[in-house]
Parts: sequence; structure tokens; C-alpha cells
Amino acid sequence: MPTKPTTLEILDKPGLQKSGINPPSDCTIPIDNGLINIRVGAVIRKENQFLMVGNDQQDYLYSVGGRVKFGETAEQAVIREVFEETGTEMEVDHLGFIQENFFYGDTGIKKDKLIYEISYYFYMKVPEDFQPKCESFTDDNSREKLIWVTTDCKQILYPEFFRTELKDPKPYVIHIVTDDRQAGEGKTMALFKKKLILHTYDKENEKPLIKASICNGEQVAGFKNLHTGEFREVMLIRGFEDLETFKKQYGIQDQITKEY
Repeated sequence: MPTKPTTLEILDKPGLQKSGINPPSDCTIPIDNGLINIRVGAVIRKENQFLMVGNDQQDYLYSVGGRVKFGETAEQAVIREVFEETGTEMEVDHLGFIQENFFYGDTGIKKDKLIYEISYYFYMKVPEDFQPKCESFTDDNSREKLIWVTTDCKQILYPEFFRTELKDPKPYVIHIVTDDRQAGEGKTMALFKKKLILHTYDKENEKPLIKASICNGEQVAGFKNLHTGEFREVMLIRGFEDLETFKKQYGIQDQITKEY
């Protein structure tokens, strides 16, 4: 069965504009006096730095990414956006964050409009020889630039949670809600909520298990199939906090067996 082409392949098809076929539209939906956006962002890390985008019009930095186009998945969208903004095709490693964000637009037709934005942030698999090259522009035609920063960067960052969450990246998905509607002058955020994405497992056929290495002491949490003995890895356990997170995510109350 032929595979479905990605949005990147569709947009790159020769003669698309000449054929009269319009490119897919951004997932931006006008509603009442505001907008709903569906967006993706890329977490591109290199040692203790991560890649952000800036331009000459704004005094803040923002993540590599952009709006999802109608008809593509979030993963397809982030792969396309990374290629458009860095010149490099990357694979997705895993979904790291889902953010719901209320804020007011500051440019173009979005200026002063209330925007409800749902964003999916993916950790990317960064090639060792990665040399980003930016040739992208903002909606108001400002030239963009790529900047490597650290978590103690002095500039304003969006999303702001990159400062804290990228200090110690987690292997699971974190759901974050931010709300700027009630923020006063000089404030960037009035509400910040963070919660885990809860999961389930097959309790009839699987049991929670910690696999521990005798050689290096590394511990991995996951589930062992009761019939085949196959172990399904879920997350690396670096300490008590990680273990408690794993148990909360899967609703595990009992002590977990450790196997060497």
C-alpha cells in the first residue's frame, strides 16, 4: 500500500501553484473576537543549549515551529517546520509537552486579539553534523534568525517553561496550561499549571517491573508480559522522584518488583 505523502512533500511538488491547487491552510480559526491556533514546536538540543528563533521586530525569542496545516499530523507539521526554519530534515524523538495558552496577539491582524493556542512540543533527533541555516520570515515579513541559548538566557523566552523543564528533560509528556489574560503590566504569565499525562496498562497481561543492570546500576521502569516475558520499557529511573512519577502516571499503588 503506498504511503501517504507528507505536507513537506506536497508543498514541494513542482507546479503546485501553477496547477491552481492552493497549499493547505494554517489551522487558525476565527471565533467570536479571537482566534484558535494549533501549533507545533521543536525542542532542538545540543549539549546544554537549545535552539530558539528571533527577529528584528520583537525583543523575545520563540521556539522553532509554527502552525499546523490542515490535513497534516502534528508530527508531520514539526518535521516540516524544522526543515523550513533550519534547512535540515529531522526525525521526531518523542512528544515532550502539550501546552494550552491564552494570550493576546502583538502583530498584524492578530494584534490585541485573544488567542487560544494548543501547542505540541516535540524533542527532535538532532544530527551530529547539524548546522542550522535560517531563511524564514515572520507573518509580517521580518527576517528570522536562529540562536543557541541556555536555560539562564537573559532574554524573554516563549514558551517560558523551557527555562525550567529543559534543565532536566523528562521522558514522558507534560501538560502545561498558561493564561495571560489577567496579567498586569510587566507580568508575562498569570497562571501556570503543570500536570502529568496519565496512562493505562494491560493489568491482566502485564505487570510493572524495574529492570536493573548489575554492571552500571541503571534502572528502567516498564511492564513485563506475563505470558511471553517480554519487557516493554517506559522510562529511565534516576531516583525516587522518577519512580514516583512512573507510579502516578500508571496508577500503581503497590511496590514494584525489581529484576536484574
